[in-house]
Amino acid sequence: MTVCIRYVDTSCWIIREDFVGFVEMNSTTGLAIKNSILDKLKDIGLSINNLRGQGYDGGANMSGKNNGAQALIQNEQPLAFYTHCFSHSLNLCLSKACNVPSIKNMLGIVSCVATFFSASAKRADKLKSVIEAGTTSNSDPSNKMKLKKLCETRWVERHDALITFKSLYVYLVHALEDLQNDTNPETSCKATLYLNSIMKSDFLVSLEVTVTGFSYTLQLSISLQSKQQDLSKALSDIMVIRCALEELRENADVNFKNIFKDIVEFAAKVDVEISMPRICGRQTHRVNINVTDPETYFKISVFLPFLDYIIQALHARFDDRLSDVMPLEGLIPSNFNLYDDDSILKAAMIYDKDLTYNDSSCLRAELHMWRCQWYNKDDKPQSVIDTLPYCTNLLPNIQVLLRLFATLPITSATPERTFSTLKRLKSYLRSTMTEERLNGLALANINKKENLTELEVIQQFSKTSPKRLQLVDWTK
Repeated sequence: MTVCIRYVDTSCWIIREDFVGFVEMNSTTGLAIKNSILDKLKDIGLSINNLRGQGYDGGANMSGKNNGAQALIQNEQPLAFYTHCFSHSLNLCLSKACNVPSIKNMLGIVSCVATFFSASAKRADKLKSVIEAGTTSNSDPSNKMKLKKLCETRWVERHDALITFKSLYVYLVHALEDLQNDTNPETSCKATLYLNSIMKSDFLVSLEVTVTGFSYTLQLSISLQSKQQDLSKALSDIMVIRCALEELRENADVNFKNIFKDIVEFAAKVDVEISMPRICGRQTHRVNINVTDPETYFKISVFLPFLDYIIQALHARFDDRLSDVMPLEGLIPSNFNLYDDDSILKAAMIYDKDLTYNDSSCLRAELHMWRCQWYNKDDKPQSVIDTLPYCTNLLPNIQVLLRLFATLPITSATPERTFSTLKRLKSYLRSTMTEERLNGLALANINKKENLTELEVIQQFSKTSPKRLQLVDWTK
């Protein structure tokens, strides 16, 4: 298990997410995870009394309401509010939307085609040569030479994989046509199979609809993984995306007409005519819609369900996030109009033990001065971290509340990234590395920009082994 801490660095007013170490887990129950986390915090000198937030993915042993690690920790520290990782939640929303049968089949085909070309250097070179020949003769050059796989854990790469597949679609068709005549029977058989699959009407429609939907969420997926993201900005970005998708849904007739026009033009490049599948009266597992034109059929069977799934999932997974403390976003000058003073004061009193003066009259006075400070100013900060430098000594409680709000975790992207370091350090040849050495190498690798002097290294080394210090002095 990897453990990271999130806090506000008051020296330069930035949000820090620092890796503190790996923990070997002999059990993955909620109780074992909770004990390991608290032991790790104790080892590095941090008290649970100062813990104000915890973020994990959606695993039951971590997010469970009764016996999950977050619930057990919150029993000991009620102010350690749990946040389900926003990036995981968005990924679950998109996965739910991809349960539309034709889209699910399309994603399976895309994944198989990507594996087909990446599994063989000969096939990969064939695709590369086709792309190079096509970009030489056409005026639309492409710098993409290979497909990307649909990664299960790296959410942004799922967006990139579909966008890349669409941009290379014409070249893929030509490459598969050439590979149909390959001397290897396995290659020729699979090439024929995949070629027939990617040239079907429902595949092309599903690809275009999914790429259109993922185009809305691509930048959101990237921004949610930023360390400087705060709860208010994250929910605001999600609201913008959701409103845009709702507008797309309300004007579905006009919007899908434009999308379908692009699909027809795109299919014409490979001599495919978009047509609706055969309707069978006794078929119970196929979408049997009694319409006569392909545009209406695919709008009802693919486009509308896809949008409905995403919009519904965004509502279900993000509407009630930390509703008790969310009014604190009203302390951001650009959000003054979102909440009244009573709502902000109610949320602030949750942290009454952290406030310099926890009297409601003092807090109300600070809030009034804070509003007056920004009265008639046009250039107002949009996020918590941009607001903090403007908090003067006259507003100690406002600064504390903003720091607490900024500390609440948004995603678990930073812990996810540390596992990439783990794979580089704990390889097959070093599988018996101890936890102390592993954590030391991981900290050195992750914090490459930190400048440590030789004297600092020697002093730290001498704390655990004075005899070794004598050896270092002797060799020096």
